[in-house]
Amino acid sequence: MKPGGMLLLGVPDAGKVVRAYYEEDKDFLGKLHRHYSRRRPPVEIFGNMDLVNYIFRDQLENPKYTIHYWAYDANSLSGLLRAIGFRLVKKQEFDHRYCNPERKFYTLYIKAVK
Repeated sequence: MKPGGMLLLGVPDAGKVVRAYYEEDKDFLGKLHRHYSRRRPPVEIFGNMDLVNYIFRDQLENPKYTIHYWAYDANSLSGLLRAIGFRLVKKQEFDHRYCNPERKFYTLYIKAVK
């Protein structure tokens, strides 16, 4: 990427999901459960840990997405981007022009400039 180039990333927000799991946030976890229960074929959800695993590992319902192999929160992703040469890194709000609205509630958006 050339200097001045911009990168907009959207990844599952590990901090948000781990916090919801730890705090037993019924609203957030219920929303995740409903999100994954709509899958065809249906996925098996036996408990909240299954939701954590699906959000970090599963992308099989849509061929345009690839499976996630690592989980990030805002600090870890920002640190990684700075370490590889991005000079301006900041958390970004949902933008319907670029982002999938179905994943808005659990996605971390980061904007980075080289």
